[in-house]
Amino acid sequence: MANINKDFVRDFLDSSPEIRKYINEDNWKEFWKAASNYKAETYIETSINIVSELLLTFGELNINCHTTDIPSYSFYKRDLGNVVLPPCIRNINNDSFRYANITSISLPDILKVISSQSFNGSSLPSINIPSSVKNIDERAFTDCYNLSKVTLHEGLEEINFAAFWGCALDEIIIPDSVERLGLNCLANINKGKPYIINLPAKWKRRWARVEQAVINGDRSEYNIEKTKNQWKYIPKPESDAKNYGEATIIFY
Repeated sequence: MANINKDFVRDFLDSSPEIRKYINEDNWKEFWKAASNYKAETYIETSINIVSELLLTFGELNINCHTTDIPSYSFYKRDLGNVVLPPCIRNINNDSFRYANITSISLPDILKVISSQSFNGSSLPSINIPSSVKNIDERAFTDCYNLSKVTLHEGLEEINFAAFWGCALDEIIIPDSVERLGLNCLANINKGKPYIINLPAKWKRRWARVEQAVINGDRSEYNIEKTKNQWKYIPKPESDAKNYGEATIIFY
């Protein structure tokens, strides 16, 4: 973890001469003093704080670097605005942007993994997840109450437990490349309002997995209407699922 932080912050600060002017002299000395012993806890705290403050001040960043990870908790509860991740980033680690205030984010085309709770509770309104991403880990976007648009691409393989629980999605299209849908990963994704999930036709043969992903609780708590290419799950008024919204699955 310490090496990741060291490389990330060093490259971040050295990548553009314009960034230097946003660091006051005391912060600069503090950073390099801590960097001389990068295994120390003070280094990790300093690196994260400086990078966070730069994002806060600079508003929008598009930089080059040589590290591959966004460290865990890097921007936890930070007020970030517009974020452009460096083109070298392959992994967004656990809790990196948890509870952060984000206006928009641009992800690099080589990104592979969006880790557990990485955007949990953030204010992110929309996201375009590149085709390079193979895995959206558990609770990655849980309780992103403003997240109303998610674009997924062919290449994605796994959407894990409660990945989009509590978002504001009225519709989402799942690529044909997806082979795993985790428990509740597409449940309660429009804050108690009706929502539509577009699934490849192959998932009709995996109805049990579909139901585990889309509805919360037991199927007995829902009125189920099925036609050839559409399944609808309507929570019964007297059930515990009554607040979770009507889910319509359209097979394409």
